[in-house]
Amino acid sequence: MTPSIFRIGQWRVDPARRTIERSGKTKRLQPRLMGVLVSLARAWPGYKSRDELIEEVWGIEHISAQALNNAISKLRQALEDDPRESEIILTERTNGYCLLVEPVWQPDREKFFFGQRRTILIAAGIALAAGIAVFISVSIPRNPLEGLVDNPENWEVEYRSAE
Repeated sequence: MTPSIFRIGQWRVDPARRTIERSGKTKRLQPRLMGVLVSLARAWPGYKSRDELIEEVWGIEHISAQALNNAISKLRQALEDDPRESEIILTERTNGYCLLVEPVWQPDREKFFFGQRRTILIAAGIALAAGIAVFISVSIPRNPLEGLVDNPENWEVEYRSAE
């Protein structure tokens, strides 16, 4: 499942489209770069170790550490994050990597609309059930003999002889 759109500082991150955008300028990221960024965002405010990132993003354990170093470097370039000043991604040799800026997740539109439709359908079902209950209670008399007691002219009497 593709994560929702989120913001990191001034950057708007759209994992489904693999794009980052700031000030009307959009950049497309390679799938693994987006994977690293999303993984770090999900881990916020904690760290992701090198091994965790490699396993989560590459899906294999035996990849060179240089591949992750390259990915972090390219991600920093895309985010215009100077590694010496590190405003977005922090490298800590003992812990791994973390984001310095809290990611702000936008509501997932699909979940929002699905939830809205579900609520409407439930409300419609309840209204329909209530309408049926009212119709049944109004149209069926409680006591079937009720009308006969009040109108003796509607009574039919059957005589049987005792033969």
